[in-house]
Amino acid sequence: MDLRVGLGVDAHAFVEGVQLVIGGVAIEHPRGLAGHSDGDVIAHALI
Repeated sequence: MDLRVGLGVDAHAFVEGVQLVIGGVAIEHPRGLAGHSDGDVIAHALI
C-alpha cells in the first residue's frame, strides 16, 4: 500500500463585495476572500 502525507496551506485577505466561499459552501457575509478564483482556502489547501 502506498501512503502519501502532506501539508497544504492557503491564505487570502478579506475584501468587500466578494462572495465568501469556504469548503465549497457559500456563506452569507459582507466580505469574501480575495483570490484569482473563489479564494476558497480549504479547497485550495487540499487540492
